[in-house]
Amino acid sequence: MSYREILALFAFISAIATGPTDAAGLGGTLQGSVTQDAPRSTYEVEMELHGNRGSVNYPSLGCGGRLKFVRSDGKAYWYRETITAGKEKCINGGSTRMSRHPTEKNAWNWRWQGSGVTVRGVLHGAAVPDSR
Repeated sequence: MSYREILALFAFISAIATGPTDAAGLGGTLQGSVTQDAPRSTYEVEMELHGNRGSVNYPSLGCGGRLKFVRSDGKAYWYRETITAGKEKCINGGSTRMSRHPTEKNAWNWRWQGSGVTVRGVLHGAAVPDSR
């Protein structure tokens, strides 16, 4: 087997192995208040999740965009954010991590990181694992 054939086989096996994970995101609507570390500010976040895709909106900042599911370890879910509206008002390309809140029902610990900025908060809503 040639080097190229081995690489092609590896890429094929990797695609098969990661397929189910790509469809293991959350489904539902979430919203809440979050706090940015620097410069310090607080604002609202609205998320609509559909498995491996979704949308995010920051109403008071005037921006929003798409979410793409990256992975889950069974306890947390990671999404990559792409700002599509109000690009000049928000940082593009950050990563969102969500995990169930330990004491509040229908609540999620939410953390966004990108370009040296961290934003944290608790989002509320009925988000459940979604296989779409």
